[in-house]
Amino acid sequence: MPPPKRTRKTSASKAPQKASVSPREAPLDVADKKFRRRTNDANKAKTPADKVARNFLIYPDYCPPTSTLDSDQVNFPNIEWKATPQDVTDHEDCHLLHAKEIPIVSKLVLTPSDYIYIKRRFFAHRLAYARKGQSFNINAAQLACKGADEYGITGIDVNKTSRLHKAFDKVGWLDEKHMQKYL
Repeated sequence: MPPPKRTRKTSASKAPQKASVSPREAPLDVADKKFRRRTNDANKAKTPADKVARNFLIYPDYCPPTSTLDSDQVNFPNIEWKATPQDVTDHEDCHLLHAKEIPIVSKLVLTPSDYIYIKRRFFAHRLAYARKGQSFNINAAQLACKGADEYGITGIDVNKTSRLHKAFDKVGWLDEKHMQKYL
């Protein structure tokens, strides 16, 4: 014999349901209520040329010398990034970069001034960690470069920071010997 069917008990306290009305058909409660629609311009992502350049002169230059990249044995690792690389060779601050740094800046879709700003911010925090005797791992680098700094300038994505940390570690820039003269 099959089990008896369960039935729902109806509650007397529930109000009868109203018929649903689409937002277009519903009357406006307030006559002067205004709605804003998003335009395509607001949704469009800004290109690096539209961004405000970060002033890299704010931070002192604690970066390792770029002459350490002159050797043929020292190369930045190949960085994979989902965006299309941009050409930065005609940027006004490109002359401040080493030739081996240009592909990284291009692949991470940064302007040279943004890269120099982030690099200086990165190594300023690297020096602070060295003075405390702490290791400067990927998490510390991400904390150093994300969000706004004390000057109100925003940092970069934590994924870009981790790629830069790996690249700087590969070429030996995170070694303690580069921080010794500032300690």
